[in-house]
Amino acid sequence: MALRGVIYALGGSARRAGVAMDAAGSRLQGPSAYSECLSRHQNVTPLNGSGNPTLTPFPAAFVAPTASVLGAVSATPSSSVWYGATVRGDVAPVSLADRAAVMDGAIIGGGASVGAGAVVGAAAVLGDGAVLGEGAVVGAGAVLGEGVVVEANGVVDAGAVVPSNTTVQAGTRHSGAPAVLSGSVPAAEASAAAAAADEVATLAAAHAAENAKSAAQVRSEALLTELRMERSQDNLAHMGLLGKEEDVAAAQAAWYEREEREQAEAGGRRQQG
Repeated sequence: MALRGVIYALGGSARRAGVAMDAAGSRLQGPSAYSECLSRHQNVTPLNGSGNPTLTPFPAAFVAPTASVLGAVSATPSSSVWYGATVRGDVAPVSLADRAAVMDGAIIGGGASVGAGAVVGAAAVLGDGAVLGEGAVVGAGAVLGEGVVVEANGVVDAGAVVPSNTTVQAGTRHSGAPAVLSGSVPAAEASAAAAAADEVATLAAAHAAENAKSAAQVRSEALLTELRMERSQDNLAHMGLLGKEEDVAAAQAAWYEREEREQAEAGGRRQQG
């Protein structure tokens, strides 16, 4: 244990020395020195002082770590904003209703409204002021111009381009570029879309729980998985531990975590000394 503490302290000293050397080199290079700045991503940005309402706090079931929700965005607990998506409430207020889903890489313009159970597909774009009614579906990669209205259970097919101020009437389908009426939406398809919206909301809750875990929790779960895998049935039977795999893995994980904590504490005491 003492040796581990010494090694930990030496590692900390080496890292601090590296930082000091980098700073000294930058001073020697003067104004020509390159300085790398780390900009931490914020998935929710209220933009206080910009004149837009403050987002306090964002209540969506899931806002992905790599999403960008900007400014005045109102949402229900069952709505979700997925990885890489952008919601531009900094331009004008945006609303996301129950089970509304903004999928991966989609962009929602200012003043847009996404109705209950409506789904904006991956990489789709909603122009400023676009409105999706209840159960509306915008396919992946589709583009809706400013002021487009998709009424209840309306569908815009993947890749379609809907001109500004167009209205997609309830229960109809628009396809193509520019998009035109291409048929009606069968009742079975509308029911399937509603079921899919429920599934997305359930999945969003699962993602929210996983992303809320601390780094220590993630490491602990990974360690438990590794320990479960390394114990064969023959090994456990020989040790009289067959049927107690979970207890063995938990005990080993606790030991490793205790060792890591004691090592960190030992290093901290040496730094203070």
